[in-house]
Amino acid sequence: MRFSFNPEKAVEAIVWVASKQDGGVDLYRILKTIFDAEVTHLNSFGLPIVGDDFIAMQYGPVPGNTYDIIKLEDPIWNEEIENKMGSVPFSKIEKGGKTYFIVPNRQPNLDVFSENNLHALSDAWEKCKGLSFNELHGLYAKHPSYITARENRHSEREIMNIAEWIDNPRTTEQLAEIGSKLVL
Repeated sequence: MRFSFNPEKAVEAIVWVASKQDGGVDLYRILKTIFDAEVTHLNSFGLPIVGDDFIAMQYGPVPGNTYDIIKLEDPIWNEEIENKMGSVPFSKIEKGGKTYFIVPNRQPNLDVFSENNLHALSDAWEKCKGLSFNELHGLYAKHPSYITARENRHSEREIMNIAEWIDNPRTTEQLAEIGSKLVL
């Protein structure tokens, strides 16, 4: 099951989470917040927020395209964002070695989100904001779809099976039929 990725919503989700703390938010916490919000939203409303492919990386689930955008190292994503938004609306700052913080350059554009999207993001942020790296890793590395993808991986960017996130089998069947056609 795959969805159509919405890069504008992904960028705004990055900016939204990064704006939650003065001085920005670390990259890891942003990625885990987006993962948690996506799982919650799929189970609550039968739809994703950003529609990303989630990768079972070494330290837990990662929204793959969002991760590529946030690293600011992909000229194709950088150009697309600049074409749509005028400039990349966040900065990546290294603090303490290899820890990257994402700092917003503006307020998030909340118009791209539904009320339900924002509720799922808020709940995920509340869960993630006070946890350490190890606590976040422990929480999300236990997710069944992450475990399955890591055990069966063929590469470091093994895509997780989103169908395993969904608690309701009927929702899974419906999304399998229409998921790639949804416009987020």
